[in-house]
Order: sequence, then structure tokens, then C-alpha cells
Amino acid sequence: MIGFPSGFRFFQAAALALLALNMRAQVPVPVNFCGSMNPDGTFALTWETPPDADPDLNYELYRDDGTGFALLNMQAPATNTGFTDFGLDPNQVNGYYVRSVFQGDFSENSEIIFNMVLSLDALSQSVAVLNWTAPYDDPMPPGQYEVYRTLPGEAPELRGVLNETTFTDTLQGICDDSVVTYYVEFAGANCTTRSQTAEEEFLDIIPPPQPVIETAVTDPETGDIIVYWDPVSAPDLDLYRIQDIDLLNQQFINIGVVQAGEPTEFIYEGAGANEEKTLAVIAFDLCGNDASFSGTATTMFAEAEYSECATDAMVSWTPYAGWPEGVDAYLIKAFIDGGAEELMGEVTGDETFFIAEVDPNREYCFFVEAVSAGAQRNSTSNAACVTTDYPVIAEFVYNSYVTVIDNTTAEVALLQDPESEGMTYELFRARQTGGFVKLGTFGQTGQEFLIYTDTDLDTRNLNYRYKWRAYDGCGVFIGESNVGRTMTLITLADTRELANVLTWTAYEEWENGVGRYRIERRVGREGPFEDYAETDGETTVFTDNVEEFRFEEGEFCYRIVAEEAANSYGVSSESATVVRCITQPPVMWIPSAIMLDGEPENRVFKPVAAFIDFDSFRMEIYNKWGQRLFTSDDTEEGWDGTFRGGFVPPDMYRYIISYNDGSGKPFVEQDVIYVLKHN
Repeated sequence: MIGFPSGFRFFQAAALALLALNMRAQVPVPVNFCGSMNPDGTFALTWETPPDADPDLNYELYRDDGTGFALLNMQAPATNTGFTDFGLDPNQVNGYYVRSVFQGDFSENSEIIFNMVLSLDALSQSVAVLNWTAPYDDPMPPGQYEVYRTLPGEAPELRGVLNETTFTDTLQGICDDSVVTYYVEFAGANCTTRSQTAEEEFLDIIPPPQPVIETAVTDPETGDIIVYWDPVSAPDLDLYRIQDIDLLNQQFINIGVVQAGEPTEFIYEGAGANEEKTLAVIAFDLCGNDASFSGTATTMFAEAEYSECATDAMVSWTPYAGWPEGVDAYLIKAFIDGGAEELMGEVTGDETFFIAEVDPNREYCFFVEAVSAGAQRNSTSNAACVTTDYPVIAEFVYNSYVTVIDNTTAEVALLQDPESEGMTYELFRARQTGGFVKLGTFGQTGQEFLIYTDTDLDTRNLNYRYKWRAYDGCGVFIGESNVGRTMTLITLADTRELANVLTWTAYEEWENGVGRYRIERRVGREGPFEDYAETDGETTVFTDNVEEFRFEEGEFCYRIVAEEAANSYGVSSESATVVRCITQPPVMWIPSAIMLDGEPENRVFKPVAAFIDFDSFRMEIYNKWGQRLFTSDDTEEGWDGTFRGGFVPPDMYRYIISYNDGSGKPFVEQDVIYVLKHN
């Protein structure tokens, strides 16, 4: 607090006071002396003239900058009741008073006022500490301090009303480094005094408070998890982010957002149907600062085990975690045959299993309800359902098909009885005439077929047999299926007849055998297979005449598909062999001579080719000295016995013909050709 200077200042003040006492009746004292800092750094002083003052009354304004009071200004006449001090250092405290002067007489001095000096310190990037000097000496007149803050681009905002000369402000919502301006006003009974402005750079790095999860509840009927938490209080709170977390592996998955102001609950759809979940809630402010989480809630996951041949079911569950007071008890409940929930029993908060007595031929959907030892709402688990009736036994065990997928893979399909329940099946495989070996055990599925893919086979050369053994829901063996056997295909090229001979092993063992065998064929290396021919269910040999394709590359691919004859199950299946490709050997008919003056068809040396890759064809003609006379890449272009515009002399010439067959294998034909002439 600023006081009077010592020495001369004290003497001067005392003398003035004494003089004013003597002249009080003649010279009225100015009243309501006020001062306030302007935004431009000047200090505005005002006072009022008493109603009975003489018009010739003058005022003198004194200022003390720390070296003692000195006359700052003479105001004349008395109607001038204000002054602006342009020479003031706004960061230094100065004292002021006014006195009246009339015809050489002086009044008492007015009260002394001071300019308020504000200091601003950044306690952190987000906390501002303000201190300021008082505008009056003790005792302070009635009034309060008002602290104003101005953010970039915004109007001043009142941040506090108080009696002290210090204030701490927490800045929230400032997401980038920003210059923040403050000033303080003293709101007195007669006037308002304002400090200079002070500014500093701030950034909001303060997160909102950490949310506390009340309870996480799993809806037994839907598997939805509903998490409830207590709202946090923060002026710049933006949203809550809900996370599904795995603390062991440090995995955090964002599953939803709830905006500030909305009910503090979130539905995690279907998440609790198959496993327990650990959830956390994190609060974020407008700048993205987050409070992490103070605790988590882990839902319960219930499972029920029932042996259809028993009279009870065991319900087990993972414990609920997240209540500070812990779990007081677990209530085991059930929906029986889809009805209302019924209480089946109760255990302490330390137990996580329960043996429930059940009646046969009913459906029980068990769930667990945790009761908090505190005041939180109860939490429930998912529903774990079992049926207590004896499983319906399958009326048939039918190996629907065994088919080859590729050279190493076969697929086996069991036609399942849709009316049966809880069946289990064992699958066995045997190589041709070897013994059966178990491949695995499989539970009944809700699909039409139970399909198994067998790998690491040699389906091109070996037949494989498969069968199923069936057990009812109580594990009692009820029988074996028919045996299904893969087919193998052998292809042979008949070069004499220009045909491909196909032979395959018969499919075994459908109920009514094979209805027909369908032959699928592909000509060439690429392109789709097409249904080409068929045989009856007893014929496993077929000859394919391919002479019409002699001008193609000569590669042919085949697959045999066995179609099941109609059976009593209403589902007819197919079984296929591997794809076998065969290449017809290339054929090249080459003339031995040409007659230059003979018949037209005898004047040109032109080989005739079949079953070759015509794009690979090349023919060259040489004389006996090794000079090349002719070359061609076109089987339709022959040599007419000319060279450089004239006929070559009758003689023996050499030809070299190269080409590939349909599979890419290279061939070379070379020999001599005789050029003849009658005359």
C-alpha cells in the first residue's frame, strides 16, 4: 500500500491540514475525488464542486511519484473538475489529492487516491496470478474489486468480485498459445477506479476431472452393455469418450462418445454377449485435454454347462470389478421357457459358480446379478442358455458326397438331420484298401451339411474312402454312415485315331448309385470348362475324337463329375475328379520334292501341321552351300522354288522346321527336299 513520503512531504501535509482547518468555513473542500486508468495508459482524475462554492474558486492538483507531493496542475475556474495525467508511468504507484483555493485561502486537502497497479504472473501455462495495489489508504471506503479478462477476439469478461488484492484465474478453453489481457476495477460508492491492463501468453493444458464409473450392466436379453458414470464439472468440458480396454496388453479401443450435457450413460451394443468387457470413461475438454481414467468397470460373463443326461446345470461367471466397496452378493436368475425372470439361488460376493437344479424338457437362460456392497445400482451379466430335454436322435447318418477339389485336397460332406439335437460325429479316412484312421470329432451344426476339407492327399493317383460315426447328445453311439470314395481319372492320347481315351474309377457308395457321369472338357490352356458329354452310371470309359481340333494346339483338359441318382433324402449330390490335361502329339506331313513345271499343287513346298502351337512355327530352306534361300513363320506360306526372283536349279536342298506342341515342348524337323523339273 502506498503511503505518504517522509520529511518534507509530511510537513507539507501537516501545514496544509492546519491551514485548511482555519479556512474550512470560507473555502469548501472538493468532494468525490476519483481516478481511473484509461486504456491508453493515461490517468483520468475527477472531482466535484460543492453546491455553495464561490464561482471564483480554483483547485490545485498534487501528485506524489515517490519523491513527495508536488503541484501538478492549477484548475481555474472551479467549473473545471477533471484532469488527465499524460505523464504517468502506469506500472508505478502515484498518489494524488486536490485542494480548493479562494483569494489566497486554502481548503483542506481532499482524500488521497492512488492509481491501481496490476501485476500479472503465469503460475503455469494455464494459471494466472494477479496482484494489484489499492486505490485508497486505510480505511478503504465501501466497495469491491472486479477482475476482468479479455481473450483474443472477445469482449471483456468479469472473472471475479472480491475484497482482496490478489486473484488466481484458471484459463480453460484456450487451445492455442494466446495473449490474454487483464484489468481490475474498484467499484466504490461514488466512483469506479480502474487499473492499467496487463497481458501474458497462456495455453489451456489443464484436463477436466476424471470421471468415475458407477456401474456397467449387461442386458441379459440383448447382450448390450450399458455403462453409467458420474458427470464431472468443468467449464470447458466437451465430451466423454468410452473405451473398451485390455490392460494386460495395453490395448485401448474407442467405442463411443457422449457429448457434455447429455445423460452420462452409453450403450455398447452386443458387446457383452460373448465375453466380459473392461470399460473406462475419459473426459475431454474443448482443447482435447483428457483426464485419462481413474478406474475401470469389468462386466460379468456367465456360462452354463448342462449334461442332457443329468438333472442340474452349473452356472459360472467372471466376477464383477469396479465398485470400491466390492460385491456383496451374487443372485443367480433365469428366464425359464422364455418367461419372466426367476431367482434360482444366491451366493456370496467371493463365489463365482452355482449348481442349479433343473427340470427336463425345458429351456433355462441363466444370468447373474451382482449386488454392490455400496450404494451403486446392481449389475447383470449376459444370458447363458441351456436346454434340459434329451436330444433328438438323428434318423439318418448319410455321407452325402466325397469330391476332389484339387491334386491334394478332397471335401467330405455329411448330410445332417435337421430335427436331431446335440449330435457329434467322428470322421474316418482310409487309403484305397488300407484301414480307417480317425480324422477328428465334430459337433452338429445348424447347416444342411457338415463339411470337412481334407488336405495333403494325392488325389491324382489314389482313391480315398471316408465314413462317419454318429453319437447322440448323451454320447451314445448310434451308427455309421455309408462309405464315400473319391474317383481318379486316367487320360490317354490315341494318336492313330486322333482321339483321347478317358478312364475313371466309379464313385461309391450312394444310396441308389450314380445317375450319370458328366464329362467336362476344356480345349487349350485357358478358358472355362464346358459340359461336353455324358455316360450312364455304369460306364466309366469315354473316347473323345479330337480330329476336328487338329489345327489347334492339341492340349485338352478333362474333369469327370458323378451325379447322384435320386435318393430318399431329397438331396442329390455330385463328386468330381481332379482335372487331367493331355496333349495330342504334334503331326507334321512334309513333302519330299517339288516339280517346278509340274501340276500347281506340286510346285510349292508346304508342310501340313496338326496339333502344334502355330505361333511357334518356323521353316527355313538352305542350299548345299549353307546359303539360306527362304524363311517363313506361317504354315500357310510355302516355298515355290524361287530365290531372288528366279527359280533355283534342280538339286537337293535342306529344310529345317521348328515348332512347339500344345504344352510348349519344342520339336525340330530337318531333312532334304528335291527340286525337280521335266525339261
